[in-house]
Amino acid sequence: MALPDNLLLLCVPKEEARKGTHGSCELPSRSLAHRAQYGSKAPFNCAIPDEQAPGPAQLQVGPKMQNQSRKFIPIVFSLCSQCLCGERFCLQAPLTFGLAGCSLRGMQHKRIFFQGPAGRLQGLYRPFSKPRAAVVVCHPHPQFGGTMNNKVVYWMARAFESIDCSVLRFNFRGVEQSEGHWDEGAGEAEDAAAALDWLYAEHSDVPLWLAGFSFGCYAGLMAARKDERVERLFAVAPAVNLWDFSFMQGENRPLTVVAGTSDKIVPYTAISASVRLLPGAHLHSISEAGHFFPEHRDALATALLSDVDV
Repeated sequence: MALPDNLLLLCVPKEEARKGTHGSCELPSRSLAHRAQYGSKAPFNCAIPDEQAPGPAQLQVGPKMQNQSRKFIPIVFSLCSQCLCGERFCLQAPLTFGLAGCSLRGMQHKRIFFQGPAGRLQGLYRPFSKPRAAVVVCHPHPQFGGTMNNKVVYWMARAFESIDCSVLRFNFRGVEQSEGHWDEGAGEAEDAAAALDWLYAEHSDVPLWLAGFSFGCYAGLMAARKDERVERLFAVAPAVNLWDFSFMQGENRPLTVVAGTSDKIVPYTAISASVRLLPGAHLHSISEAGHFFPEHRDALATALLSDVDV
């Protein structure tokens, strides 16, 4: 079977899996990649995605893995944004064994393209058959490395998915496989509007929400400001000191704002002052958290969903 090119297959001893020592974002990727690629004594077969190879890696399930299935649990790890710097893998989904080998469970994210005003936009879509809501999540500044795979955007998406929301992450124009060029925020807001249109077409019968991180708050909220279909707004570390958010004046829809008190890029005081001007906004502060919430992932997810009736 084909293994998507952002996944890595590894085997975890059952006793360790039971202890929870291999939870999400708890495994250092370098040692795992070395073990998987060069560990001839490892009782499993796997394929590591090769950036130079076209198409997805091929997952080969051999006799070693099948014979050792009683002692080891095969797990698929997703290459999250942290992996781009060689730090960690994220737990994505387990595999199950059968006579024909193994089959993936829960791998329901879909890579999509949809039409934007400057060309095709690349997205990652996680649908639910009966979603609570449909959420567009906008990534940080494209000129400073922001993509839909940014770790904060990833954590935000997973938080919404945890309460059964269908989620669309996408790349603004000119980012990775999205067509077009950087347009100083105005064009990116149009991209966010196109993402809202696409997701609404998929889920017109459930609430439509908009979420953004940093610059993504600017582009996303600007699009949502003009779109009455959007019922709820979410802003994580909105870059209010770098972009003009005056278009939000008069906004009354529910707006959940999450900010770290130790943010050195967007001062907490600036966010707090902006929130006070919006009657529908609720500010949730995370003590000692920086702009990228490196040690506060769980607190970020909790704050993000704190105004949602779950």
